[in-house]
Amino acid sequence: MGDNTGIEWADATHNFLYGCDPRSPGCKNCYARFSVRRQEQRMPGLTVMDPRRGLIWTGKIAFAEHRLDQPVRWGRGRKVFVNSLSDLFHRNVKDEWIEAGFGVYAGSPRHTAQILTKREDRMVEWYDKMGGMKDPAMHCIETAAEIMAKHYDTSVAKQISRMTPTSVWPLPNVWMGVSVEDQMFADIRIPALKKIPAAVHFLSMEPLIGEVNSLDFDGIEWVIVGGESGPGARPMKPEWARFIRDAALSSGTPLFMKQWGNFDSAGTHHASKKETGCEIDGRDYKQWPEAA
Repeated sequence: MGDNTGIEWADATHNFLYGCDPRSPGCKNCYARFSVRRQEQRMPGLTVMDPRRGLIWTGKIAFAEHRLDQPVRWGRGRKVFVNSLSDLFHRNVKDEWIEAGFGVYAGSPRHTAQILTKREDRMVEWYDKMGGMKDPAMHCIETAAEIMAKHYDTSVAKQISRMTPTSVWPLPNVWMGVSVEDQMFADIRIPALKKIPAAVHFLSMEPLIGEVNSLDFDGIEWVIVGGESGPGARPMKPEWARFIRDAALSSGTPLFMKQWGNFDSAGTHHASKKETGCEIDGRDYKQWPEAA
């Protein structure tokens, strides 16, 4: 995984963790299962074929140390979706793996890390822990360097020499987001997101599979909206998308309307998400937070 990602709001993906398991209804048709399945020979046991439910996660997480330093080797700055094939705050992800991931971006300020989670409780817990440290950013860089030194035969100095570390916390180039698929999870995850310090707090309301009729965008710098696509896709009703659009416009929150998915704004199913587009009432919304 790397450049040329199909994710419209990122320039690249950086996967050093693989594996997950369902957290909420938005996980039902997760595309990442099939991408991870292709890694089965090198990282076995992350998925299993269930005779009734098809391909499912096992909850096992694999840490791919050899991918940790990938952004360090990229020259041009990128917006990077971190761990699109896992969840950085999954219960089976070790604290040191999280810290190493943050360390890479603390040492690569030319990149913007976009981190998205459905594990809001672990996210808050981890940030609370880091807030109690004297220099969280440097601690994360040191953790990343230690892991690189164990993995690479060559001197870790060759990896770290390209890094320009920052001791600022929260990291100015890390955007933190939570997934929100309906009102229940808006009420759970948005307040949790607001508890942590981040350069940008964002919502990924994709797949939006239920009504959201109450939103407080105070402290939220960006919102992404999208319907579901792929086999078994569930429709996003136009009034749901319109409510979020109106709330974003009234609060001045940048809105990124990604897609309608396999159902268009009239509720008609299409074979491809390309046929349904991404406009709301004839207008395209591809807005970014000021930090972009």
